[in-house]
Formats: sequence, structure tokens, C-alpha cells
Amino acid sequence: MNPPGSGPFPGAAPTAGANRLHGRYAFAAVTGISTLLCMEWEVNWTLSTLDSAGHGDLWEYPVPLRQGWTARVKGYFTRAGIATATYLARAGDLTDDPLVVTFTGYSTPAATTAIFVGDGFITRANFSAPMAMVTQEIEIRGYGPATTGPLA
Repeated sequence: MNPPGSGPFPGAAPTAGANRLHGRYAFAAVTGISTLLCMEWEVNWTLSTLDSAGHGDLWEYPVPLRQGWTARVKGYFTRAGIATATYLARAGDLTDDPLVVTFTGYSTPAATTAIFVGDGFITRANFSAPMAMVTQEIEIRGYGPATTGPLA
């Protein structure tokens, strides 16, 4: 066990200049949000189907109808973030109609290789403080197919 004050772990006193952004291993960008301080992001793909099985069929025969994707981004909220656009402020801009945003997910903590790019609407946003630093999260529902990545 580390001695008290030697690092940010439960029960330890924070040290001067301690890096509290542990776990920041992902990078994503969303239109209108300058810094995400992203700890995780994910993209889920869905396919709606219709059951075309007839009376007496023993097997299901799904017919594909529509495809879609949803992205979720979770990141830290810092004091510096107050001066910039937060996830919630971007999603909750009620002065205008909801705007299409571009979500870009990268394969490394630095913005070097985009592995997913797609346009969508922010459909959910929240702040939470789960026994640690305040985090923020947004969910984006895809608007059409992705422009870059495996779903493009």
C-alpha cells in the first residue's frame, strides 16, 4: 500500500499538482465541444427486423428493415471546463432547434486516427459525481450512416 499523501487513491490526501485525470485513455470529438477529457466512448449498431414467420413455421425468418447507430461518450468535468462548452450545455441549448453534431472516435488518446465518424443528434446528457471527480456523459443518435469506420 502507498503511504498517505503519495497518490490519488481512496482515503489518500491529494498531493499538490496531482494528476486527477487518471483513466483518460480515449479521445473523441463532438461538434461544439472543445475539450471532451474522454475516459471512454462506444458506438452501438442496431438493426430493426420484422418477423415473417408464418403459421406453423418452426424457425424465425427475420426481415431486415432499418439500421442505426448510437454513440456514448463519458468524460471528466474540470474547473477549466466551466469556461468552455460542456456536454450538457451543448445538448441543452434550447434557444435553437437541435443541431446535427459530428461525432469522431479515435483509436488512441491523441487525435491521430479516426476510426468512426458520423453525424447525429444529442439525445441524452448528464452530470454525475460517483465518489470521485465530476463526470459528464452524452449520447448521440446517428443521423444516417457513418462516414468513416466499419459502419460506413
